[in-house]
Formats: sequence, structure tokens, C-alpha cells
Amino acid sequence: MRQVEYRLWCNNKKEWKKDEWHLTPNGRIIDSNRQIEMKPESHFLSQFIGLSDKDGIKIFEGDILNQCNGSINGTQWMDKNYKVEHSPKGFNLPFFMWKDNGENNMDSTHWCEVIGNKFENPELLNTDID
Repeated sequence: MRQVEYRLWCNNKKEWKKDEWHLTPNGRIIDSNRQIEMKPESHFLSQFIGLSDKDGIKIFEGDILNQCNGSINGTQWMDKNYKVEHSPKGFNLPFFMWKDNGENNMDSTHWCEVIGNKFENPELLNTDID
């Protein structure tokens, strides 16, 4: 079973919130210190996608991955950046192969690394990203 884990970005302070928040069963984000609801427009909840990069770093929604040069099952991959986004089928990883039933065909995350995220490293979004 996949571990469910989140991290929270605060747009106002431009930082990740640590242990000072919690998620209610109905999806509201609560400031644990002041016991008030955090506004969704000023905070972004980023979910762990259940995979790790080549260095064992957990991959979260909003992360920017670098696809390293290499070969997977004989297919050559180019050095390219990708943004992890949520899609109707789960999380969008363009270099990840999927079977028709929605299961992954192979684990290609051993060829990528987390190089930043769309919040702290927006300059990485101006490079060659899908």
C-alpha cells in the first residue's frame, strides 16, 4: 500500500510549512498553532506520488525532475526536465510507461532526479520542460 504523505507550500511566506498544520478528513488545511483554516489560494498541498528518484528522494506533486541520459529496455532517453503534475489518471510523468489497466509497465524513476520544484525554482520552468 502506498504511503500517503503531503507537504504544504505557503505562497505568502514563500516557504514550506513544517509541522504547524494538519489536514482534516474533509480536506481542509488547519494552522495547528492558531487553529484557523488556511486559505487554499495562499497555500498549495503537494502530495507524495509514491515514487522516489535515483537518489532515493521522495517525489511530490510540483517537483521538477531531470530525466538523465540512459537506456531503459533499449530505449534511449535524452537529458530533459519534467514537471510532476496531477492528472485524472494519477500523476503525470511523461517518461513513465503505463499499461492499459493503469498499472505502471516499468519503473523508470531510477533514471531521474528531483532538481527542484515549481515554487522555489521557477527558473527551471523556463528550460526545456514537458
